Amino acid sequence: MIRLYEKEDRKAIENIVSFGLNTNSSSLAHLSDTLERDLNRFDRYAETKWPMFNEQYWVCVVDGEVIGGIGITKIQRQPMESKEMVCLHRLSIDSNYRRMGYASLLLQYLETYVKNQKIRRIRLTTQEDLIPAIHFYNSHGYKCVGKKKWEKLVLLTYEKII
Repeated sequence: MIRLYEKEDRKAIENIVSFGLNTNSSSLAHLSDTLERDLNRFDRYAETKWPMFNEQYWVCVVDGEVIGGIGITKIQRQPMESKEMVCLHRLSIDSNYRRMGYASLLLQYLETYVKNQKIRRIRLTTQEDLIPAIHFYNSHGYKCVGKKKWEKLVLLTYEKII
């Protein structure tokens, strides 16, 4: 089952995303800070029933347990009401449930939502060393459109026209 994130999902999502980060300790501190900010934002939106079409986070629940999540966020420097593009955000699956189709299910759910909202493009960033993620996005029609170095990480930007 896929549903909108609720405050009670925070610990599960925090654990799943943190475990999925494959990075060095200096970058991990910054990534942990951004995760904390994201979770705080998710909590605020959950309290107000996710009022904005371009700020959403969904969780996948199996046998009553949150096993993963995916979200969208608006692109910075883009007007709040813009439907040009959104950022795919924080796709992560519990390691015990990987390679079972749950990430594809979440991505399909997100893409259907984006199409229904008449949003034109989805953008995402992933780490160059997350080879399974790169294969996953390529296999779902995302194209690499950029590469940049950030601290000790190499980040790849992917996009898909919906």
